[in-house]
Amino acid sequence: DFSRRHLFFNSTNIKMQAWLVVACAAVLAALASAQKPGRFLSLPNPQKCANRPKEFFYRGHHYFFSGHVPALANRKVDWLDGRNICREYCMDLVSMETQEENNLIFKLIQQNDVPYIWTSGRLCDFKGCENRKDLEPKNILGWFW
Repeated sequence: DFSRRHLFFNSTNIKMQAWLVVACAAVLAALASAQKPGRFLSLPNPQKCANRPKEFFYRGHHYFFSGHVPALANRKVDWLDGRNICREYCMDLVSMETQEENNLIFKLIQQNDVPYIWTSGRLCDFKGCENRKDLEPKNILGWFW
């Protein structure tokens, strides 16, 4: 009888799909447990976001220098940790988009005798650097690295 076979095939397909889902979940769980724990982007902290430091305001954006925050003043961190500190305050690393903004940040760096900084950009601190491809960030799959 065709209708019985049809129902049988449907139930078999459902069982097969359920088995595939379970198999895929098992494979993904095995892969996840085999991977070493990594470092990830921090989530915003609502209390830090509500009380974030706002040192100055420029063209619609608030800025703060971590060296002026007592809890952060003497910390030396890598790029990811720097970005995570910013993200906890619902902010991000500075990304200079204009020459004026670059001058503003450069002045802050000079005034505070900052030995090093993390930004979201590339090093371009001399005349002619804007035309040097070797100083451009790598573009991998549409993302700059």
